[in-house]
Amino acid sequence: MSQFILDFFFAFIFVTLTILLMRIKDRAFVENKESYRYAASGIIVLFLVSVMRLLSHQQVFVGIPFLSEPVCQDLIEVIGIVAGMTLMLAGVSIWLPIKKRRTGELEAEILRNSSVQKIEWEIKSADKISRLFETVPAQICDKFGFVGSAVFMKRSDTDYFACRYTHNTEFAVFGRRFYQSGSDNDCDILNRAAKILKADYCFPLQINNKMRATIFFRGEKNFKPESDDILALDRIGRSFSERLNREYLSLKQSFYENNWLYLSQVKRLIARRIDIKGSLHDLSSLYRHAVGAEYFSLAVLDKSRHNMRRYTSGINRRILLEDGVRLPIEGTQIATVINSRQSMLVRDVTRSGNTGLDSLLLSCGQASVMVVPIINYGRVIGCLTLGHSRPGHFTRRALLRTEMMAAAMAPAVESAVLRTSIFERDRYLGALSAFDTIIENSSDINSVLTAAADLLMDNIRTTLVRISMIDPDRARLHTKALKLIRPFDAINSNTVNLSREMTPWHHLVVREGRLLLINQTDPETSFDENESRNLVFTGANSALIVPITVNGITQGLITLGEMRNWNRFSYDSTVIMFARQIAARVASFIKLYRISRLLTRAGKTPVEGPGEQDERHILDEIKSPLTRLRGSLDLLRIHEGAMNSGSDKVFATIEESADQIATLLKGEAK
Repeated sequence: MSQFILDFFFAFIFVTLTILLMRIKDRAFVENKESYRYAASGIIVLFLVSVMRLLSHQQVFVGIPFLSEPVCQDLIEVIGIVAGMTLMLAGVSIWLPIKKRRTGELEAEILRNSSVQKIEWEIKSADKISRLFETVPAQICDKFGFVGSAVFMKRSDTDYFACRYTHNTEFAVFGRRFYQSGSDNDCDILNRAAKILKADYCFPLQINNKMRATIFFRGEKNFKPESDDILALDRIGRSFSERLNREYLSLKQSFYENNWLYLSQVKRLIARRIDIKGSLHDLSSLYRHAVGAEYFSLAVLDKSRHNMRRYTSGINRRILLEDGVRLPIEGTQIATVINSRQSMLVRDVTRSGNTGLDSLLLSCGQASVMVVPIINYGRVIGCLTLGHSRPGHFTRRALLRTEMMAAAMAPAVESAVLRTSIFERDRYLGALSAFDTIIENSSDINSVLTAAADLLMDNIRTTLVRISMIDPDRARLHTKALKLIRPFDAINSNTVNLSREMTPWHHLVVREGRLLLINQTDPETSFDENESRNLVFTGANSALIVPITVNGITQGLITLGEMRNWNRFSYDSTVIMFARQIAARVASFIKLYRISRLLTRAGKTPVEGPGEQDERHILDEIKSPLTRLRGSLDLLRIHEGAMNSGSDKVFATIEESADQIATLLKGEAK
């Protein structure tokens, strides 16, 4: 009975082991089917041996040949036990290494996941994004077996990827670039760069679905990352891109909120209705807070659209130009922006090679410059220039903010232009009214001409104002009034011969009775040396000649001369109209003055006899050779050119004698 229980116990044990093995098959032998077959076969063999031993002890095999023999039964049991144990040991020997490898893989996966989680946590919790481009590649190299890394980044305003960060590597030099052509997509750039750098792995970083950076990794020779490592690196890359997108959206929201804030401040300044000069300090401070500008300059186009009034605030908010000073803009960044109607951003003046920057900006030591046009109803009415002493200070975001604020300033600038025009109109109308009062109270021509010269100088603020009258024989100009904005060494105030050869432009105005605008930079309308020296001054850059016409005949000339450059100061339509009104009032006074003189003399003029008529005929005959003498002197001067002081004295003496003869003839004629 005890033998039966023992045999049954062994059979039950092997049945239980078989069932247990079948139950754990899916968990313990997923990747180890060979081990399962060997172990299951060994247990089944041992089960069969235990069943055979149970049946043998119960005399089941009595009478069966061969199986009834004890020796045969013992032999079968030994073979079965050995075979079962062998199969079980074979299964275990196969299962243990695979299990050990599986355990190592699990440990490596746990370590990998731990490393990935640590890197992801650092990506999510980092305060400065720029710091991640240094720490994350270094950690990836340490955790995944790479020897070095390089980060290539692309700015939004460039067409290339440049190496910005490196870690323990020499395969990418800092600053190296990969340019993107119009037909290249992101994959083409990555493949070309990875091939050139011989990188073993790389993952792109995207912002707003656009690739903005790529991190390349290199391992030892013949190093290839495993598939699980590639999946983990892709996960890190996605986390990095998500953090960059969140930062981008946060910056974008903050940027537009600040833009609305600064825009409201600009509108409040405009609502105060203060002129540009009064708002210069506030505008400079506003742009200093908005974009960090140290240099602020606002150039406003005049009504004539040829010159600009400059309002400039320099370093430490010191006012450099506050009265709308006109400065030349030809060849500067202001002219470029006005012509192109597009903004200009110079990140580094020292490296850009852009020489079209005005001297005032460069003298303040500005290394980063923004220039933005101010446009109102499709017309450029001004130009805003901002500067900073640090290279690369201004970015595209600063340019976008400045363009928005400049657009809000357009109504204020237009109002300033109109206000200036109205002020000039009122000033000129007041001057004309005062001149009318002077004319009413004057009794001689010289006082009227002097008052006219004073008014022209006070209101136009040009370099020279000359009023000349033509003598009765219309051959000479006599200066009656001369005003200068400052003393000059050599200003001619003597009588000047009026001829086509010596004074061609003044002669043209006298002959045709129309005004003439002279620009020395234009070869077609420039003065020659003689005319400039005698009737304006040496070195004049522009001039305005206005005729004084009485009854269709030119009786005199108003000559305005300017030494400033044409692009800095030019006679606009308002100035020309003011000068014409002065000339018309002078002509009216001369006409009335002569009529009153004729009326006064009408009752005192005796009737000429035959002898007096003969004398007048003789006087007329003497005037002809006198006129030819003056013309010969002019021609001699033209042909001989510049003469020495002795020759000049001789010519002066001859001219003085001719003037005396002419004066005597006029007296006799009267």
